[in-house]
Amino acid sequence: MFWSFKDTVMSVRGGGLRVTMLTCWGSLLLLLGPACDGAPVPSQREALRCQETSRQTGGRVVLTAAERRLDARLRTMMEREMSREPFPPSVHFFRAKPLIEESPVFRLLQKMPKGDLWWPLKHKVPLWI
Repeated sequence: MFWSFKDTVMSVRGGGLRVTMLTCWGSLLLLLGPACDGAPVPSQREALRCQETSRQTGGRVVLTAAERRLDARLRTMMEREMSREPFPPSVHFFRAKPLIEESPVFRLLQKMPKGDLWWPLKHKVPLWI
């Protein structure tokens, strides 16, 4: 039998003292409510955060000391870039293009190798990386 709110209202109006599904669920919630604490357990929360971080792109890559320094420098450059006015993504492209071209982050990205199939062979980088 399918339960509906209309049936509950009709059983109350009819004067019958019938225990409905609504009453059962309400009683269950009142009994179990205090036992269900909404606060997260700190150890589980930290474990979940670490698991999510490891699943990100490059999350399991271990950086060398030089790579960590470069990463920290790049992050500070990006933070400086995002805090300046006008923020290039908020401006029309034709107005933002000169801002993008003078950006230190953009100049760094221009110097990085991109899409060259032969680049690893020219620089003797193992292909399994």
